[in-house]
Amino acid sequence: MFLGLNNAVAIISGAAGGMGTASTVRLAKEGCKVFAVDMSQEALDRMMAKIAEEGLSELVYPYVCNATVEAEVNAAVDKCLELFGKVSILVNIAGIYTDCLFKDMTFDEWSHTMDININSVMFFCRAVLPNMLENQYGKIINMASQAGVVGSVKHTHYSASKAAIIGMSRSLAREVAEDGINVNCIAPGIIKTPMTARYTPEQVDNFMSKIPMNRFGEADDVAKVIEFLASDGSDYLTGQVFNVTGGWLMH
Repeated sequence: MFLGLNNAVAIISGAAGGMGTASTVRLAKEGCKVFAVDMSQEALDRMMAKIAEEGLSELVYPYVCNATVEAEVNAAVDKCLELFGKVSILVNIAGIYTDCLFKDMTFDEWSHTMDININSVMFFCRAVLPNMLENQYGKIINMASQAGVVGSVKHTHYSASKAAIIGMSRSLAREVAEDGINVNCIAPGIIKTPMTARYTPEQVDNFMSKIPMNRFGEADDVAKVIEFLASDGSDYLTGQVFNVTGGWLMH
């Protein structure tokens, strides 16, 4: 499929996770160069093994970065610009998800979630923006969540961070709309992960009863939307939240 990505350069944070790897593969298959950022060298090595199996190694550059440290994010973006000369696409996937009732939550738990889930997004957006403004072109795709739209028990910190991503993205979309830069969010529902594999049969039945498509999402279901939002097909879309929930959320 031709999506106008052949000369594009993408930075993906959280690239070594399930959605990150699936997105890296999809963009690279379209000829996009991918600067794949993750906190874990081991996870990046596993991702690059999969990339090699797809024959895409020449298009993917792995880079270790702690996305909660602004200096490291700035260094990562500088390295990408040094290698490829521009940043066409930014995909912020890096995030953390933990269970904790609000009444038991410590400030450290709250802050740690905010550092990873929202501060990292701000750091990367701020770091790539000068190049995108100079080129009058850019696609920024931020990972929110169904929990950021409707809330979730035991996840006030997570839900708050994902709601913040939506608010930040919509405000930024308004600021840069006349500069050729599109900013959109994806709000996934339940996507198959090692965590969902631990759900009890009762939990699975409860969740399935709320999903009209009667299945959990796959990482590639999200990656397909990222691929579209990174492409020229999304040129007239900005400030939107795309719910990838199998129909759980409908507006």
